[in-house]
Amino acid sequence: MFIHSFHDIPLKSEVFLYGTGQFGMHIKRKIVKERNDIVLKGFLDSFNDGGFDELTVTKIDNHTNTKALILVTSLYWQEIIYTLKERGFENYNVVSMSILDGSSEITLLSNFEYMHYIPYRSASHSYLIDKKSHNVKVCELGLPIPPQELWANYGSSVEQYLEGGKYHVHLMFEALKKNTIEVKEGSKILDFSCAAGRMTRWLKPLLNSSEIWGSDISAEHITWCKNYLSPPFHFLTNTTIPHLPFEDRYFDFIYAGSVFTHIDDLADAWLLELSRVLNKNGIAYLTIHDKETIKELKGSKKGSSLSMGIRKNQDFQNYSKKEFEMFTVGRSINSQVFYDVNYFVKMIEVFFKVVDVVIGGYGYQTAVIFQKKA
Repeated sequence: MFIHSFHDIPLKSEVFLYGTGQFGMHIKRKIVKERNDIVLKGFLDSFNDGGFDELTVTKIDNHTNTKALILVTSLYWQEIIYTLKERGFENYNVVSMSILDGSSEITLLSNFEYMHYIPYRSASHSYLIDKKSHNVKVCELGLPIPPQELWANYGSSVEQYLEGGKYHVHLMFEALKKNTIEVKEGSKILDFSCAAGRMTRWLKPLLNSSEIWGSDISAEHITWCKNYLSPPFHFLTNTTIPHLPFEDRYFDFIYAGSVFTHIDDLADAWLLELSRVLNKNGIAYLTIHDKETIKELKGSKKGSSLSMGIRKNQDFQNYSKKEFEMFTVGRSINSQVFYDVNYFVKMIEVFFKVVDVVIGGYGYQTAVIFQKKA
């Protein structure tokens, strides 16, 4: 589904690029420069016909070529996939922004930079939320399973997606148990950056007495969660600005799986905000990329999509060979952030008491468990 290299595009393909922003323009120019066997047929757009960067732009409603490959070149790829499926197109792939990592040619600016979240049906001027469908597959807990475009690249099958979330929840509770920490009945819990509830769903056994929230910057994911997983869970869309709309000391337990891996400049501010909404003696569990992650990405996880994409990045190659406290490849939500774990612990100790550091606590990420200072 995701293309991380221009070599992933089949030879002599006929291609339309769906997305007429800076990203689409630079993908077009890179293809012309690096893959002259590819026939670029034009751009596609959700709203307008016209021209862009010397190619024809066709409004998707007027597009009839079902054989050519469509490459989605937009931050709003989830909405575009929905549009393509709705219109019966099957031959498409999403171009990962990592394909341009290390390029000095591009500064990705989009509506996101001004709105600080990803809107629902972001390519539309208006939208309607459909009534909940009752023809949806459910997991073993009886909870609906989201469509693949909302899996956030966690697995290529329903089984992989569900088992991955279940396993990460298992690892989290095992780490808590090892430190004699129990998420007690009646707790208020936050899954910070929950996507489509990949981990949230596995907390269902706690619902008899607990209040469980999920939040995310993607309104696309949150809208699905509110439609299909609420009740019994609660969900809201937050922004990248470090604020959560809860009163002080609201939560007893907060977890964030692979979230601070994508927060570059605002990590301290977000730690302060988590501290604000965490109860006295409350517990938090979050995961980071660290030097152990780098070893995994260059070793046993060499075949993972993240590894294959990021190892082609020259900054990653240079930074990862140096002694570092922290570095980022990409910026804002497109960042991959790596820490020296001791540096990250120092950051946390300003706000919290560090309870444990768990290597491999979230696959090839390291988990950090910490408690709010009384």
